[in-house]
Amino acid sequence: MGTLDDLPIDLSFSCNPAGHPQVPDDTSVVKVPENIIRKLKAGAFGCPKARVDVSFPEPTSTLYDLMT
Repeated sequence: MGTLDDLPIDLSFSCNPAGHPQVPDDTSVVKVPENIIRKLKAGAFGCPKARVDVSFPEPTSTLYDLMT
């Protein structure tokens, strides 16, 4: 949230649980406030995953495991 030339603007983003779906870009012209026009809405990003779900950092053996 913020302002642009004293006009309130919200550039909030949210992730897409489906990841990066292949969808056409939205090229519809939309007046956000009166003096600002959106001409393109494109792209998506997947939601972050917990480190443990993606094995980051990679698990390592303990010293005890290496000695036995």
